[in-house]
Amino acid sequence: MKNKTHERKVQQLIHRIGLKHNLTDKQVEEIINSQYEFIKEKIIEIDINDVEIKSNFLLKYLGKLYIDRDKLKSKIESYERRHADKHES
Repeated sequence: MKNKTHERKVQQLIHRIGLKHNLTDKQVEEIINSQYEFIKEKIIEIDINDVEIKSNFLLKYLGKLYIDRDKLKSKIESYERRHADKHES
């Protein structure tokens, strides 16, 4: 029930923003989601070996994304090992 109420409130807010700026609901949603798509694309493009030991990405209104290259490599290797084990079974 909470999810439906929350979703309805979000849709109402999106609609009000659209009315205020003469945009459709879909346009407002695309604007909101575009920042996350951009971040996703940029993260995928990153070559871990080119990243400094520790890097920060500042995301307006969202906060700071912190990357520690060594920890990230360790997590990737662990993920790959787990998935390799599943494929071998």
